[in-house]
Amino acid sequence: MKIFIDFRRWFQILLVGVLILSLVSFAPAVPPIQDESQGYWDLFDEETAHNWIRDNYRGLKARYTPFFPSDYSIGATYEERNIQFKKDVEPGIFITEQATCSLSGYDLEKHKLLNPGDAIPLTLGVQASMVGPGTVKDVHKASLRFQNFDDNSTNQNILYVESFQEKTTTADIVDDAPKTKSGKWLVPVGKKAGEVRVLEMSCFVAGGIVKVYKYFKYRWVIQETESDVENNPPVAPPKEPSVQITGTTVTKCQPPYNGTPQQKLQEILNRYYKKIKVGVYSSGAKNNAMSVLPGYGHLAVFRCGGYQGEVLKLLEEIKFDTDPCVAGLLDDYDFGPIQAWFGGHQAVVIYPTGKDWLSAGLVLDPWMNQKPEVYTIQKWAKMWSQFKSYGGIGPSNVYAPNYPTHGGRYVNPKGTKLTPEQQKYIKNLPKNVRDKYDKMESTDQLEFLRRHADDIQKGNKFMVQSPLAVYVMDDEGRKSGMVNGLLTREIPEVYFSAFPLQDGTVMSQLEYPPDKLYKLILVGTGDGAAHVFSSYRSTADEFADPQSFVYTYSATKETEYMIEMEPGSPLTGPQGTIKGRVLDASAETMIKSLPDIQSPEPYSIKPEKVTDVSTEETGDGGLILGVGAGIACLCVITLGIVLVIVLILFLKKKSPANPQVG
Repeated sequence: MKIFIDFRRWFQILLVGVLILSLVSFAPAVPPIQDESQGYWDLFDEETAHNWIRDNYRGLKARYTPFFPSDYSIGATYEERNIQFKKDVEPGIFITEQATCSLSGYDLEKHKLLNPGDAIPLTLGVQASMVGPGTVKDVHKASLRFQNFDDNSTNQNILYVESFQEKTTTADIVDDAPKTKSGKWLVPVGKKAGEVRVLEMSCFVAGGIVKVYKYFKYRWVIQETESDVENNPPVAPPKEPSVQITGTTVTKCQPPYNGTPQQKLQEILNRYYKKIKVGVYSSGAKNNAMSVLPGYGHLAVFRCGGYQGEVLKLLEEIKFDTDPCVAGLLDDYDFGPIQAWFGGHQAVVIYPTGKDWLSAGLVLDPWMNQKPEVYTIQKWAKMWSQFKSYGGIGPSNVYAPNYPTHGGRYVNPKGTKLTPEQQKYIKNLPKNVRDKYDKMESTDQLEFLRRHADDIQKGNKFMVQSPLAVYVMDDEGRKSGMVNGLLTREIPEVYFSAFPLQDGTVMSQLEYPPDKLYKLILVGTGDGAAHVFSSYRSTADEFADPQSFVYTYSATKETEYMIEMEPGSPLTGPQGTIKGRVLDASAETMIKSLPDIQSPEPYSIKPEKVTDVSTEETGDGGLILGVGAGIACLCVITLGIVLVIVLILFLKKKSPANPQVG
C-alpha cells in the first residue's frame, strides 16, 4: 500500500508557521511595568526662608527679625514704632510681637526615609507675646504641609494651630504655654519617580505680616529592587541649560578633539590624571591629621576642599580655553562641585550634558587616596551615605550658584569681580601674604579667598580614628555628630563626616568656626586603640599655626569619654584623665602608621572599548542586544525556508506524476 503525501499542503502549513514565528520574533518587547507606588521619600535637603507679606494697617514703621533656634523651631520678632512727630527725637516702640512655632514628633534622622502608609504622631505649636503700650488685636499661626508646589491637590494642611490675642490695654500679654494641635500624619504615596515634595512648617507673625518657613525637602524614589543606592538613585530637580562653547569641527581639530564623546571624556580624564598632584601621604585621613601640625599648613591643598578647587580649576581651564578644539572637549559634558555629609566632604562631578549627575555622574575625588581617581556616582554615594541613599549628598554649598549642579550657569573665573568684603579683606592682609596674593593667577586668588572662607567656617577640628561614635555639644545641650547611631545636626555651624578605614574602624571628623567652642563626647562602639586629634585656630591671626593636640588610649565598648571646650583640655573617662600631647613633627611616624581609607573601586574607561557612561541607567545596551538577536533569528529562519523548499523539490521529483491510492 502506497501512502500519498500532499507536500504542497504541508509546505503551506510550514510556511504559515514560519511567518508567525517571524512576527513573534520581531514584535516589540513589552517593557516591564514599573509600579510607581512602590517607593519611598528620601530627605535630600533642608532650608529656611522668611518674607514680609504686607504692611501694617496703622501706617507705622516696622521691622522684623526671624529666628531659627533649632531644626524644629522657627519664629520672628516684629516691632512697630510710633509716628515720629519730632525730627530729632527717635520715636518710641508702639508694640513688639513675637511668635515661636515648634514641631515635635518629627526627627530629621529618624524620618530621613519615609515609607507610604507610615503614621507619624506630630504636634504643632505656636507661642506668642505682645509687649508695649500699643493696643491691637492679632493672631499668630503655625501650619504644616507636605506639598508639591506644582500640584495644588497636595496643598493641604497636615496640622494648623493659631493663638488669637486681644490687647485692649497697655498691659503686656505673654503666653505661658504654646497653643498646640496634635494628630497622626499618614505618609502619602508619590505620583512619579523624582517628584519633589516639601514638608513645610510655617509661622505667621503679627496677623500674617511676617511669614517664616522651614523646608524639609523629600524626593520620591522608586524601589525596583532591594533598597540600595546603586538601584535607586534619585532624580535631580530640573536645571537651567548651561552655557556651551561653540562646537568644534572635524576639519580644524585633530583627534581626540574631534572624536566621540567618550574619546573626549578619555582626554579630559587623561589631563586630570596628569595635572592633579599626588599628595604626600597615602590617604586623606593621614593628610588631614598632618595638616594641623605647626608648619604643615601647606597640606591644606591636599584636603578635600583643596583638591576640589584644583579639579574645578582644571575643568574651567578646559571650558574657557581660547582654543575652540580644547574647549570642545566639554561640548558634551557638564561639571560642578558636589558635597557629602551635608558639606563635611567635597568633590567634583562630571556628567553627560542633558543627563542627571545623580545617576550618570563620574566623581573626581583625589582626596581619599591622595591621587587623582574617578568613581561612579553610585559607588561614591554608597560610601558617603549613612542609609544606603543620597542623604547629605548634593551641590556644594561652597560654590553656589555658578554651576549646573546648582541649577545655575558657568562663570569664567578670570572675569570674576571681588565683593566689597573680599576687597577689604585683601587690603588688610599682612604684607608678606599680600605680596604672595598679588603674584597669584586670578583663579588661584579666588581659591585663596575660598580657603579663607573655609577657615572661618571650619577652622577648629576634631578628628577621631577608633571604634568610637563621636559628637560635639554646646552649652545649651545641642548636639551634632553621631548620637545613638543616628546623624544629629542640632548645631548648624558644625560639619560632620565619617568614612571607613581598612582595619574596620572609622575616621570621624567634626569641623566648626574658630570663634565657637564645643565639648567633644566619645562613646565606644567596640574595643581597640583610639587616636583623637584636636585643633584650634586663632581668632586673632588666621595665619598663625593652630594649637593642636593628640590623645591616644584604649577604647572599650559603650564607655563614654569627654574633652572639655578649652583647647588642650584633658580627655576624661571612667579610668581617669588623659592629658593631650602637643602635636609636632614627631607625630608623623604615628600618623603614618594609621590605616588608610577603605575606598570604593575606581572607575576607568579604555579607548579601544568605548562604553556610554550612563549605559546602566538608559538600558541602551538591551535595545542593541534585542536588535542583534532579531537579525540572527531572521537569518536562521531564512535558511530554514530555503532548505524546506529544496527538500520539497527533491521529493516532488522522485514521486509519480499521478499518484494513486492502492
